[in-house]
Amino acid sequence: MMTAMVAIISIILIFLFVGRKALPVFTNESVRQTASVKEFFTRNGQSPDGKPAFVWQPVSDRPKYSFVPLIDGQRTTSPAGSDEIEFQRGQYAERA
Repeated sequence: MMTAMVAIISIILIFLFVGRKALPVFTNESVRQTASVKEFFTRNGQSPDGKPAFVWQPVSDRPKYSFVPLIDGQRTTSPAGSDEIEFQRGQYAERA
């Protein structure tokens, strides 16, 4: 029971933290202009070598949001999580 309560509280805290950081997208007019749907799907920044790039910088002076880094981060972290789930179920023993 205690583990379930800790999990629920952790999830609530994650939502509060993410929501606090995302709130300016809905409340601040200048942020709302820079966080447009068009900019979400186009290159909105520059790479270190000066070329146009997809950028995810939600806490910069001029916040930048993009779909590509969001999906890339999800794609990068999901296999690690799925391996952990398989390991916990005992299905990973043959692969290790």
